[in-house]
Amino acid sequence: MDIYILNLDNFLSEVDKNYLCSFLEDKNFKAESRKNQFCTGRFLTKYAAKYFYDVENTDIEIKNKKPVFKNSELNFNISHSKNLIAVCFDENPLGFDMEFMKPRDFESILKRYNIHTDNAKELFYRFWTEYEAKLKLQSEPESQIAFQAYDEFMFAIASSKNIDLKNNFKVYELKNNSEEILNLTNVDKNTFSKKEIFIDPNKIFEPLNFKI
Repeated sequence: MDIYILNLDNFLSEVDKNYLCSFLEDKNFKAESRKNQFCTGRFLTKYAAKYFYDVENTDIEIKNKKPVFKNSELNFNISHSKNLIAVCFDENPLGFDMEFMKPRDFESILKRYNIHTDNAKELFYRFWTEYEAKLKLQSEPESQIAFQAYDEFMFAIASSKNIDLKNNFKVYELKNNSEEILNLTNVDKNTFSKKEIFIDPNKIFEPLNFKI
């Protein structure tokens, strides 16, 4: 199981974003930011599938309200929040969610459920991302995990298989520059396995069966 991440702020130029979004067919977005998230999420999914999983045809269709590859059994789930786009891949059905941990009145929210804690912010986003991951899985998970990364983001994975998720996934960030990768840490503050992948800008838009 692998998670691939793009930072929208420093990965693609406006020209590149416009190029990606030119492949949209009959899709309307109320906000430009939402359109960029959608386009870049599909790009990241197709790019990773082609170059890291050898999926030749990366066409995507919707089945049971969920995006899937037309010609591959590889499972994936896309999530985006604030300036990050992430996609999780696995051989088994999965649900994946990521949320920027913006300020809220966490104490009031948790009091509704008679929950009192000193870690209200972390607890709220752990609950919320796990809930969203379960919804995306579309079934009761056999295993699940939530962890904090990039300081202010919570990630959650729900899997249809009973596995030790903590020791069975890796996180990668795709970059087209030489900035140092940010630390990815779990809630126990142990560093997860991580790797930078640098992309040749001249090859970034090689054919990817683009019909976003």
